[in-house]
Amino acid sequence: MRSTNIWTLLIAIALGVAACGPAAATEPPPATTFVPLSTATASVTAPTVVPTEAAPTAGAPTPTNEVAVQPTAEPTATVAPAIISGTFVKGEVSVTGSYSFDPTTNTLRLSDDFRVDSGPDLFVGLSAVGDLTLDFQTFSQQAKDAPLLLIGPLASFSGSQTYSIPAGTDLSPYKTVVIWCKTYSVEFAGAPFNP
Repeated sequence: MRSTNIWTLLIAIALGVAACGPAAATEPPPATTFVPLSTATASVTAPTVVPTEAAPTAGAPTPTNEVAVQPTAEPTATVAPAIISGTFVKGEVSVTGSYSFDPTTNTLRLSDDFRVDSGPDLFVGLSAVGDLTLDFQTFSQQAKDAPLLLIGPLASFSGSQTYSIPAGTDLSPYKTVVIWCKTYSVEFAGAPFNP
């Protein structure tokens, strides 16, 4: 009986090596490639485990608990918010140029060709008044009664300049970037703003 068990064990080992081949015992498993989180952001749902039935093979035992893993969702890339921009129009004074706003950094930048006539106590701000077809007096009166966020004093009457909007600021009420005279509560110039 003991020699039968040894022969059975030797035959089982020989069949296992033959099925896997000699290379399977000496080759390392294939390498796994990882994508660093800094280069790609993805959202993946956990896989779903689905039981499957395998067709029995002649002479082989019937599997009782095989499973197949199927992903439930494809990875989706995170899309950065778009840059917002607009061109300034005359309020009380002449103006040229535009602005751009980067929502990822909350940075508002006036263009290289920005130029506004000089005035006292000028600020860059955001106004909830959105109708730039109004004359400057009507716009200014409505702006005094609506939300107005003064971002900072105008650094220069011309050229590129950058302003930071405080993180966490709710921009949804604002419709216009304004050059605002704080002393007289007057809109010098404005540009449409649609965050």
